Amino acid sequence: MQMLPSSSADPNPQALMAESPWAPACPTEPVIADAQAPCRSSAMPDTRKDRELLAQADRNIADGERRVAEQAALVVRMTKAGQDTTEAEMLLRSFEQTLEICRVQRQLILEALGQGSAA
Repeated sequence: MQMLPSSSADPNPQALMAESPWAPACPTEPVIADAQAPCRSSAMPDTRKDRELLAQADRNIADGERRVAEQAALVVRMTKAGQDTTEAEMLLRSFEQTLEICRVQRQLILEALGQGSAA
């Protein structure tokens, strides 16, 4: 069997994760402000940007809810088939935790917009 030469550089784990269909719906790394972007004071919030972030958070939540529902259905099918569900259940818990993080992030955006606990 012929082996391909290995690359001397290690693969970028963030790039690999971004390409994965199982990548978390919400970012796992903190969002860092663009160094070139103008600073904004708390007196003049960038509501356009915050509303864009809110829309993205809503999309992330919808995606997360879809993933949780699909994984939960898979666990049920596997259970009925008598298959081991250990890993499927662990992945389901991971999806549920990621979904909760997305919901917390959405709440923080709402608070930044001055909408408090509005849903």
